[in-house]
Amino acid sequence: MNKELVNLLQSLIRISSENPPGDETKIVLFMKNYLKSINVEYKIYEFKKNRPNLVCIIKSKNSKKRLLLTPHIDTVPATGKWKFAPFSGKIYKDRIYGRGATDCKVNVAICLYLIKKLIKENNILKNIDLVFAFSSDEETGSRYGIIPLLKFLKNIDYGIVLDSDDFDIIVAQKGLLHLRIELFGKEAHGAYPERGINAIEYGIKILNELINRPFKFKRHKLLNKPTLNIGRFVGGDKVNIVAGYCFFELDIRLVPSMDKEYIIKDIVDIIKKYPVKYKIKILAYQDPIEIDENNFLI
Repeated sequence: MNKELVNLLQSLIRISSENPPGDETKIVLFMKNYLKSINVEYKIYEFKKNRPNLVCIIKSKNSKKRLLLTPHIDTVPATGKWKFAPFSGKIYKDRIYGRGATDCKVNVAICLYLIKKLIKENNILKNIDLVFAFSSDEETGSRYGIIPLLKFLKNIDYGIVLDSDDFDIIVAQKGLLHLRIELFGKEAHGAYPERGINAIEYGIKILNELINRPFKFKRHKLLNKPTLNIGRFVGGDKVNIVAGYCFFELDIRLVPSMDKEYIIKDIVDIIKKYPVKYKIKILAYQDPIEIDENNFLI
């Protein structure tokens, strides 16, 4: 076990970078101080307040190509019950526990450790520059992270996205579509529900149709089929009032044969069956991606 790397990972776990709410300033401050201690220059890109991204480049002796290595620095929230405190970085039976231990602070730690090792050994790279991009906001769509950051990363020849799962080499990934759907009905007294239009009631009916009516798609040999998750459902003001409003949020994962316009149209067709008005907002979107398995990098 590499004690220096383990200690570095523990330090990162102990810094909350939960998203939502989304604030990576503390973990970036730690990284800035770490890089300063080994005399490595870096640059900060911030596309929203408190959502910094950090980039540093280790140049080779005979630069010909550039390889991008990019882990993300935010985590999902530390909800639920934990055997050990989520920001403790506790070691138990040769395992490190904490929010972000695998997703994705282990990769952040490895990159920081690699940078230090390259500097210490006087840069053993021969003909390829390494561009390290530590990105924010991955957990909620990368709107303030790698998506706008790519515009500032010049002359990148190859890229490897460092993330969790089983650490396999991934050549295809589902797309992401997060939607908020608002339904507007008509309030009435709970004793006279027939006088109102219950947004919650119709929301349930719409969701039942979505669950039981699969989207059209072409099955992918690696990604299988798309998925739909109902992440939130909020509505109603009081138990004795017919709910005039509700909203729900969907997490839809797309395979390469699908596009968001078709999915939204399919949802609208279902909603229009019912006597409610609606609004649909795209919270986040990413295209499904796929690269050739015979690519020389693979």
